[in-house]
Amino acid sequence: MRGRFLKRKTGAVLALLLAGQTAFGASYTYASEFVNSKTVKEIKLSKSATFKEITYKSASANQDIFMLETKWGQPHTTVKVGVPNPISSLMTVSKRAKLDNRPGHYVVGAVNASFFRSNDKYGYAPTGVLSQNNEIVNYGVVTGDSTSPMNVAVGFGIGADGEPIIDYTRPSLSFSFGGKTLPLYSMNSVRESEAGILYTKDNKLASSGTNEWGTEVIITNTSKDPAEIGFGDTITGTVSEITRLSQKADRSIPKGGMIVSFAGGDFSKQLAGLKPGDKVSVSANIEQKWKDAEFILGSGPMLVRNGKVEISMSSNDYLVKDRAPRTVVAYDKDNKKLFFIVNDGRSSASKGSSLPAMANYLISLGADYAMNLDGGGSSAMVARPYGAYEPVLMNTPSDGVERAVSSILEVVNTAPAGNTAMLVLGEAPALEVGMSGAVPLKYALDENYNRLNLTSSQLNWTVEGGVGIMQGNVFYAKKEGKGALVATHGGAVARIPVTVTNSVPSHTKVLPLDSFNSLANWSTIGARSKVTLSGDSYLAREGSAAKVSYDFTNSGGETAAAYLDAKQAIPVKGNPHSLGVWVHNDGSGHWLRGQIVDAAGKAQTIDFTEQGGMTWKGWKYADVKLSSDLAYPIKVKQLYFAETNAAKHNKGTIYFDKLQAVYDAGYAEPLFTDLEKASWAKESILKLTGQNIISGYPNGKFGPNDKITRLQAATMISKQMGLETKNVVNPGFKDVSPSTYGYGTIAAVAKVGAMSGFPDGRFGPDETLSRGEMASIIQRAYELKGQTSKSFTDVKQSFWAYGSIQTVLANGITSGYEDGTFRPLNPITRAEFSSMLDRYIN
Repeated sequence: MRGRFLKRKTGAVLALLLAGQTAFGASYTYASEFVNSKTVKEIKLSKSATFKEITYKSASANQDIFMLETKWGQPHTTVKVGVPNPISSLMTVSKRAKLDNRPGHYVVGAVNASFFRSNDKYGYAPTGVLSQNNEIVNYGVVTGDSTSPMNVAVGFGIGADGEPIIDYTRPSLSFSFGGKTLPLYSMNSVRESEAGILYTKDNKLASSGTNEWGTEVIITNTSKDPAEIGFGDTITGTVSEITRLSQKADRSIPKGGMIVSFAGGDFSKQLAGLKPGDKVSVSANIEQKWKDAEFILGSGPMLVRNGKVEISMSSNDYLVKDRAPRTVVAYDKDNKKLFFIVNDGRSSASKGSSLPAMANYLISLGADYAMNLDGGGSSAMVARPYGAYEPVLMNTPSDGVERAVSSILEVVNTAPAGNTAMLVLGEAPALEVGMSGAVPLKYALDENYNRLNLTSSQLNWTVEGGVGIMQGNVFYAKKEGKGALVATHGGAVARIPVTVTNSVPSHTKVLPLDSFNSLANWSTIGARSKVTLSGDSYLAREGSAAKVSYDFTNSGGETAAAYLDAKQAIPVKGNPHSLGVWVHNDGSGHWLRGQIVDAAGKAQTIDFTEQGGMTWKGWKYADVKLSSDLAYPIKVKQLYFAETNAAKHNKGTIYFDKLQAVYDAGYAEPLFTDLEKASWAKESILKLTGQNIISGYPNGKFGPNDKITRLQAATMISKQMGLETKNVVNPGFKDVSPSTYGYGTIAAVAKVGAMSGFPDGRFGPDETLSRGEMASIIQRAYELKGQTSKSFTDVKQSFWAYGSIQTVLANGITSGYEDGTFRPLNPITRAEFSSMLDRYIN
């Protein structure tokens, strides 16, 4: 904070304190309100420095404490002072710490330090003494006001032996000439009445800025640059010029020289005999324990001395007794621990403390010596979180934002980069089977808690639980379940749990991708060919099919292809076993292929057939097994057929229907779309289809409940018996001639006596077949024998096919209906015929 108006002190109070007496009332015995502690955050800043946030809950107040604790004497961790540059400038703790932060000199924690004051045209300056490497950066002031925290000079520093010091200080400056010595009040500050002051070039100003009411001595030819004066130094020089009382002052400070300036007539008399050319000197001194210190930082008041409360200002002042945010420094009796503490205040979350309460709290922590630093709205602490390069603000300043301050105290980690000791990973991506995702590395630390410049791709990865694989830092989910992703580097190991779910339920066998009922997402591309696309519902297996008409005849002999291209690639869930599509082919022997896009955006070609493998005519289900090494999930981009053989460059039409993903390796695609209408006969139909005895309609249906014609029955019998249908003898039916469709088949079955015509000489190829006729045909075609005592209630012995029906019943080829009837005059369906024929064959 900005200091109060500061007056020079007589030294009486200092003498009392140094004598071990209490100068300002009774000893302080405050009941501690720092109870019921909870450490809410703890961060290792180096091997010997730790940041902690500790909350306390009591009936009187809540308190939030922020602590930088350093084990003293350990390598690579030290405390330094952050000096303003220029000394008259202010900056937040965060910003100044970041300016001082660099590799090999990591500022891992810092707090605001000395009080500061407005110094007229000199800007702001620390109120107390500030030296660095025994160079006086700021001499500071001591007041004569017992209500000021600076009424007695108190300092914190690191001595020449490397040990921390908190104690009273008695810095002094003096000017000597001709056997006389005059005290100097301060350096590079406003000259006060009846006081002397030293000006050096280090103040960044060109002149002293003084008025005519004093005596000013300009000194050159100095033995040392006065801007570098330190405690224990005596700098000699030669008087080059003197301005006397009532003469114009504000003289330029010579480069490498200095000015001593005295205000008041008494000093004017004492300096009356001084003249240009005289040899003079300026000396800076301090107690022996402070000499050659790494740094000294003055503030106040003292809080704890020799393990007891000792507050070096009036106990009646509000700065002592009121609750407020506090910043303090302390160390224990054995100099093993050094503490910087910020106590937030002025809020319900943390009320802040009085100085006696804070002093007692520090003693409870083991403090032997402690000193107050600037508090109130200036109280701020920064620390470097794990994985961060720079420190960040940790507490909540009472202003709501950080206040710009003067000097700061820093905990510095000087350790060089070491081996990897800690890896911290981000969360594993939530993935479904077939998906992939990168695993982030939040940060990596070496054994000194310094951040390492590692990326997750530089780590060694393994997967536990068999739920997937790692490629680099990308996890590919392969199997539903729980596991862990393990990263290693050097001696560091990090493990994060991973759960792989399945967007495709485990019982799922197949999922549709596109039915081609709409072609809005499809277009065609021709490679050395003409290609057109249209919808077709006539030949479609279900709804509509994609009709691709192509012309390869003008290819010039080079490879020609027709592409069915998805404008928006079709996403495929999970990790399918295969992709399949129904293709109505023209038998031209082309090569059926496709293109998919993997999770990395890479296009991959897949083969539904081998080269030249499109040899079938009509509908056929074509599928391709997918590689388990694909980066899932995938998308389907193209279906196409190509021809490399110029001799096969024809033109024709090919249809596509029912594109789907298959997840069950044992899944068999139904050959027909309507077998559920007669599910009881499904197995028989599929057997006969597989034996090429029966086939469906061009649109992929079987028509299980359609009535069967006599020609269809003859065809099935002929195929099953393997009859020769070429070069046959005319069977002599008057409605069948060599030009009749199915002529060879009819002649073949008539020749072996499997089927005969009607009494009127007709065969009736398109007439339906009754169940009685079917029994007769099967009995005669396969020369079945056998009788049974069982019979059907609706087939009398007088019925013309009674014997055949009884024979097929005896052979288990038919069992009739549940009501005990056979219904011989009913037309037989395709399903019933298939079932009876299958029972005979199998």
